[in-house]
Amino acid sequence: MRRLAARLCLLLLSLALLAFSAAAASIKVTVRGVPVVWSGAAPYVNAQNMTLTPVRDVAEAMGLTVRWVQNQQMVELSRTYTPDTSVYQAELQSGQKEFIASRTVSLWIGRTTFTVTNQYALYDGRTIVNTRTGQTTGTANTAPVVRDGQTFVAIRPVAEQFGFDVLWDQSSQTVRIVNGLASDWSYAWTVTQDGSGGLLVGVHSPVNLVDAAITGVTVKSTTSPSSSDGSRFIRPTTAQELASLQTAAGTTLLDAVRVDYPFAAGESYTITVSLQVTKTNGASSAASGSFQINLPAPGETAGSNTAAAS
Repeated sequence: MRRLAARLCLLLLSLALLAFSAAAASIKVTVRGVPVVWSGAAPYVNAQNMTLTPVRDVAEAMGLTVRWVQNQQMVELSRTYTPDTSVYQAELQSGQKEFIASRTVSLWIGRTTFTVTNQYALYDGRTIVNTRTGQTTGTANTAPVVRDGQTFVAIRPVAEQFGFDVLWDQSSQTVRIVNGLASDWSYAWTVTQDGSGGLLVGVHSPVNLVDAAITGVTVKSTTSPSSSDGSRFIRPTTAQELASLQTAAGTTLLDAVRVDYPFAAGESYTITVSLQVTKTNGASSAASGSFQINLPAPGETAGSNTAAAS
């Protein structure tokens, strides 16, 4: 009887392990909607119920450069950026833009801490000059491991350092790695033609936002700097203005405002919009992005457009 019970327990344990392995084997990963193809072993779930993925395959799918340092048991993931694609940008009072020109994330086998090294640069519209290096430390829920000759990591903290969001689709057992705020929302804008110098700005979400509130708008002339440049007063749009803007965007807007500014025909302006957003995964955060408008010269027709946030 004991022998039969022992065999029954062993059978049940074996079935449970098979089911667990099957579930782990069915986990898929996509980057920007494209399935990651594994060169060797597939992702698996560890004893802490964390999904670990082969770092090289998924990192290269995200456009990262991967470097293995054998004597330190360390993997480095890095990426370079332009002033418009950087994961960090800031407008300085000098008129220059500070941005991260390169970012490197270093992870060690068996350690949950990792380092993030940033190379900052200044850009004045013509020349890029490297200025300083900064380093921070982060912590993952589980440490990288080597398994079947490959390095496996928990991908969320890594992906987020390079501007991605990581979402879990329970129904398809898929880890979805998508572009972060830089592509999850877009602006719609139109310039009024009533001589008031009004600018209507709206925000909508093609991917990953459930709510957004415009908290500020900054205007800067790129052709003739003006004393009127800087943060501008914003007010809610009227029903007529909102209808016009939604027609320009071709979609329902999450928020829209009007900005009064002495815009001039034939000039170009950089518009920077600040937001407070809520993502589909429940996270709330501040965000900002910029786009450029080129006003028609006298006699031309003003129009409207949509522009992805940068």
